[in-house]
Amino acid sequence: MVVTGRAVARALSRRTRARRPATLPVAVAASLAFVVGLLAPVTATAGAPPGVPLPDGALAAVGDLTPVHDPALVVEGDTWHVLGTGRVDRENGGTIQHWVSRDAGVTWNYARTIWPSVPTWLDQRISGLENLWAPEVVEHDGTYYLYYSASRFGTNTSVTALATNTTLDPADPAYRWVDQGEVISSPQSGLPGGMAFNAIDAGVVDVDGRPWMAIGSFWHGIFLVELSWPSGKPVPSWRTTARHLAAGRPDGNAVEAPYLYARDGWYYLFVSEGACCRGTDSTYRISVGRSRDVTGPYVDRNGRDLVAGGGSVLLERHGVQAGPGGQSVSQDVLAYHYYATNDGGTPTLGLQKLRWVEGWPVADTRAAAATVTAQPADGSVGLGGTTTLTLGASGSPAPVAVWQTSADGGRTWQYAGNQRVVDGRSTHVLRDVRVETQVRAYLVNATGTVLTRAARVRPSPTSMPSPTPSPTSSVTPSPTPSPTVEPSPTLPAAATCAVAYAATSWGDGFTASVRLTNTGSAPLTWTLTFDLADGQRVAQGWSATWAQTGTTVRASGASWNATLAPGATADIGFNGTHTGSTPAPTSFTVAGTPCTSA
Repeated sequence: MVVTGRAVARALSRRTRARRPATLPVAVAASLAFVVGLLAPVTATAGAPPGVPLPDGALAAVGDLTPVHDPALVVEGDTWHVLGTGRVDRENGGTIQHWVSRDAGVTWNYARTIWPSVPTWLDQRISGLENLWAPEVVEHDGTYYLYYSASRFGTNTSVTALATNTTLDPADPAYRWVDQGEVISSPQSGLPGGMAFNAIDAGVVDVDGRPWMAIGSFWHGIFLVELSWPSGKPVPSWRTTARHLAAGRPDGNAVEAPYLYARDGWYYLFVSEGACCRGTDSTYRISVGRSRDVTGPYVDRNGRDLVAGGGSVLLERHGVQAGPGGQSVSQDVLAYHYYATNDGGTPTLGLQKLRWVEGWPVADTRAAAATVTAQPADGSVGLGGTTTLTLGASGSPAPVAVWQTSADGGRTWQYAGNQRVVDGRSTHVLRDVRVETQVRAYLVNATGTVLTRAARVRPSPTSMPSPTPSPTSSVTPSPTPSPTVEPSPTLPAAATCAVAYAATSWGDGFTASVRLTNTGSAPLTWTLTFDLADGQRVAQGWSATWAQTGTTVRASGASWNATLAPGATADIGFNGTHTGSTPAPTSFTVAGTPCTSA
């Protein structure tokens, strides 16, 4: 049987599909089983010190990194999006999944699927369809075009289809993917030379207002099809004008997963080759060729045409990463999946900031576990002041520092933010220390994790104000009768939380995204309570424990986000049903105190 597609349905096998650890990156699950809440997916801290550019090379990340397959990366400033292959057996609908990072790729949160179920017309076209595969996202004139694949495993009975949206922010009320139907299908007749292709794994690039789509997997390889705006679909003559861009390698490895990237007057064709989707036995690798013209020919560093088996290897098995592939590139950042040899072969998100040498991309294949090179030091700070704790660290990739604080002698720890280690160091600013506070950090990368010592920060002896002596009077004045004053009414407690709520609906269902922010000055352990309108029911939730009694809904924090540091944010959400409308709740409370609207 021919194995097809970077997003083959079995990629998210029954062994791995039920596992999406909300907190533990690869290599942490075993070594940090004793830690609860280490990597809460919140956005309390910037991913790198202000003004520091993204470093070249492999990028460590934390949060929801598994199982991710065929990541389509979109970098928009510090907000990064990944859309990836859906889960098999229609789990969560089996549709394309969406992850978001709001700190430049350091911390990743699973957001939602694009739809609750596969479009009916696709089920009618392809029997036995388990999930949707291999997304590609491109923006044109304020609209995001999402190309995705539907196929029957081991065949080229395939469809690439399209959905559009005006925003990529899952928390935006306007977030809604509109089904635009088929783009291209296979098998097809009428291609140049009578060749055959598999209509999956689309990669799209815009050239002076003309969109071009690379597509294909196995069979005769990769083809280029001209599209048109604003439909995002092929021009009428596409069969006769299709170009053959790449074929299988002489060693028998087929090519698939094409991705086109324009840079400095060159067009780069990234492809995956080898055996995908076999866990730690996968031989997938990423190769590249380039051309001055989007239509080719694409050649490798040695001038070999990719149609004739050329292709310069960019990234292959290294460290704990087996079978890297299913790639995309945005703002010079390469996203791909790999199978983690230290986590049972789980498909995991990999990220690299590519270096460019003489017009060719260069990836980083170094691999070394995170190591502490300098421990954070003890200190003191006055009331209202700040102190900066600094640690030194090494590792390949440079690790992420996950900072934590404790105000009870280390009995409990609160998440205090994530920061990418840059130039061998990471810092954390502690403010307004009123009691002795311990501060520590986990250093995390794909290869390993290590914990620093707990530094102690004490309030400065001069931080407490001196008592003001009572004035002394030698004359005791006669008392003056005071008017009777009515007691002031008890004011409600000041809000220490803010909530942003957004929902999108379809038919008799809807998806709600809820963002809870700790706006107070102390850690917030939360259970969020609100009332839904009559006829609305929570069907499935994520990133919290959900319960509904009548119209009242309670969402309690999960182990990894139950306590939020000041300024920290938890993104939670649920799928629900309704009987006619989906108005937003009118109020939200935590511990009986109303939250403000964010």
